[in-house]
Amino acid sequence: MDGVKEGFLVNPFVVDARTEITTRLLSEKGYSVLTMGDSGEDVEETYVHKDFERKFFSETTNRTFCQTFLKNALTDPISGEIGKTIIFCVSQNHAAKITQFLNEYADQLFPGKYNSDFAIQVTSRITDSQQFSINFSNNKLSGFCNFIPEYKTGKTRVCVTVGMMTTGYDRPADLLKRDH
Repeated sequence: MDGVKEGFLVNPFVVDARTEITTRLLSEKGYSVLTMGDSGEDVEETYVHKDFERKFFSETTNRTFCQTFLKNALTDPISGEIGKTIIFCVSQNHAAKITQFLNEYADQLFPGKYNSDFAIQVTSRITDSQQFSINFSNNKLSGFCNFIPEYKTGKTRVCVTVGMMTTGYDRPADLLKRDH
């Protein structure tokens, strides 16, 4: 079953969230930085796009990604919440930081609504991650967050993953149904 054709999934859309670092990483020259070598001399290290989050971490860039996502994310047509989303990261540590940043920003945007359950890391190192995947697909990860009493929707809006949850979910998210 084609989840996009059937209306259960949506194709991703691209939003420009480049920073100076990502622009340079994607260039032919790469992103170069000076570091101090073992004997105190300056050593130039150059990174390319595949090195991001594998060989170095840019908090500013990752925060920009998270802020851009929250600003441009599709929303639930009934509750107005950020729509259920899967974010793919390149490492366990990257997933942990993205989850942390998203929860920080969600707490600022929606004070007291999610209590660090807005985004959850669902990776192989997390206990019960398979059950988290199932609960997310069934729209009940972290219980329910009822912004509208008659409308039940899962509290967790974003799963942050590395290599899991890659096939999508060909099942309707209860976005357009009201529980009566």
